[in-house]
Parts: sequence; C-alpha cells; structure tokens
Amino acid sequence: MLAFITAPVAGGDLICSGTVVSSNLVLTAAHCAEDISTGIAYPASAYRVVTGSLDWTNAATRQVSAVSAVLIDPGFSPSTLDGGDVALLELSTLTTAPPVTLATTSDLLAPGTADVIAGWGRTNASDPNSIPAQLQYGYTVTQNDTYCAQQAAAGDALFDPADQMCAVDDPTDQDATCEGDSGGPLLADYQTSTPIEVGITSFGSADCSPTLGDFFTRADSIASWVNTQIAALKPPPTSPTPTPTPTPTPTPRSTVHPGLYRGSTSQHKQIAMTVAPTGKALTTVRFGFRLTCQHRQHLNHTLTAHGLQLHGLRLKTSVRGRGGERFALAGSFTATGSAQGTFSITASPAARYGTCRTGVVRWHTTL
Repeated sequence: MLAFITAPVAGGDLICSGTVVSSNLVLTAAHCAEDISTGIAYPASAYRVVTGSLDWTNAATRQVSAVSAVLIDPGFSPSTLDGGDVALLELSTLTTAPPVTLATTSDLLAPGTADVIAGWGRTNASDPNSIPAQLQYGYTVTQNDTYCAQQAAAGDALFDPADQMCAVDDPTDQDATCEGDSGGPLLADYQTSTPIEVGITSFGSADCSPTLGDFFTRADSIASWVNTQIAALKPPPTSPTPTPTPTPTPTPRSTVHPGLYRGSTSQHKQIAMTVAPTGKALTTVRFGFRLTCQHRQHLNHTLTAHGLQLHGLRLKTSVRGRGGERFALAGSFTATGSAQGTFSITASPAARYGTCRTGVVRWHTTL
C-alpha cells in the first residue's frame, strides 16, 4: 500500500513517501515532483519507486519500477504548498501492492480523531543519513482549524482549511513527520484491514518537533482529481479475462465472539474483558494503569467497568469511574478472537498530586 520514492536532484537524492492508488499510479506530494523554487517538474526518468515491501532495501520482497509520467495537481501553488500539494507518478511496471482508499468526505477529519502517520522519513532531523530501510509509523491526533492556523502562522506559513489539515501527537508528544515522510499518508481507521487515507503529508516544523503541528493536504479535496486520473490512465488488460463464476459473498460477522479476553497494555499492565454470550456487550472490563501527576507522582490504579455496549466489532465509550476518574476506551475486535485499541484517563485523586493523566495507552487482548 505504501511506496518509497527516490530521485537524484540538484543538491542530493530526493527521498519521499507515497501510497499506491492503482496498479500503475502512486500518490505523493507535489513538492516531491517539482522544484518549488522554479516550478519546474523533475523528469520522470529520474525516479525509482519501491512498492510491496515494508523494507525498501529487501530485494526478495520489493517491486521496483521506473516512472513514465509525472502528473501534478493543477491547483498546486509552489510558494505556499496550497491548492493541492499532491502529484501522481505513473509506474512503468505495474505493482501488485493493494491500493489505499482515499477519504471522499470530511467525516474522518473531525478534531480529536486518532490517526497514524507513516513513511520513510528521517529518524534524526539533523542527520540526512538517518533515512530508515524499514517503514516507520507513529500516532497523532487531528486538530481544529484554529489551532492549525495558529501553528502555521508561527512557522511563517499559510493555512487553508478548504484543502489542508493538521495533527499533533497530543498528549504524548512522541511522534512527528520528518524530511522523507512527504507524500506519505495520514491514516484513519488504522486498526482495521482497510485504513482510510485522510491526508497526504505536506510540511511540518524544520526540526520535526512532535510538539508542533504537522500539516497535510486533505484527501477529500483531491480525491476527485486522483480518481479521474486513475480512470484515464487505467492500463489495458494484458490478456483476455475469462468471465468469473459468481461466488456467494460471505456475510461479515457483526458480533464479537463471547468469552474472556486477556492481554496487556503499553504500560505493561493487565487488561481483561468479558464479552457477553450475545456478543453485543462487555459485561466487565478490568485493567490496571499508571497515572502521571502534575507534581511528578506516579500512581498505580485498577479500574473496573460494567455493561459497556459494543457496536458491531467496535468499542468506543467514555465512562466515569467510582473515584471520579474520566476515561475514554476505544478498540476493535476481530472475527478470529482478538482485540486492540487505546484508552486515556484523567483523574484528580488528591489535591496534593494535582491532575493526573495516563496519556494515550494502547492495549491488546486475545480470547
């Protein structure tokens, strides 16, 4: 689904990331396709694109293709990175990597949405040789337009909410995009087998700080242009395709396997969930967690909740604990008997500690 992109340009090798949108097209950033100081597109013959492998150096799994054409969104403004900072690279050799689904509405862009960033950007902002072989990913949260405008102005940039969005890893301040991640995806619904690309990495702070906003081109604002190009450049079939015999479409499982799910959290605490025989509710959720407080106290607690409703294979709820804790719990179950997700807790157990929080804690369980 993701693509590693490289090309020799003036001043050194260009490194960018991208996503497969069809068997012969890779979506990336427009500033990865042209010199923004001159507005001149880089020649298609300069590019090499690696798909089909999380490790772009792995000759056994990767698919390497030249590029036959570079298409830049006609609305792109090189001076502001506005108007659609996206481009398509037409591959000379078809890839078998699965295409990503682009968001076509703003439903998944709501402030507070948990997302994932991914790419082969630098792991050390000051070291140009820190481009990893293995795909990197991190967690972030979509922000509102007011925050995005303030962050852009602080970096002497412009922000247009019609085709741009921003995100920051709040409250953990651990993950951010960096040079080389440009063109890579911002993914929602990342816990499912079919994540949705809601943004294309455009720019961020010069030092790749996780405390400052990362900016993305909104996928819903460019999806129509991309889909038009996919239809226009669809490769012809290599051989006549026989008419397939229709097969019944299996009915997807809409309830969770009942039973006791056990696992652990990213804080190395235990978590247990009991799914009701109907598969539509959690009769009991019990998990341990560690709070970090304003006055640097670390408190260990256990929280138990009852009767939480499941929505199909998904869980998303906010609950107040007996001690006044406020916690948000989310996750998704698989049809094979496992589950994963996140929770966050805010509490004020005693005045001497001040407000205490867990931050975003990831968890996983199996039946």
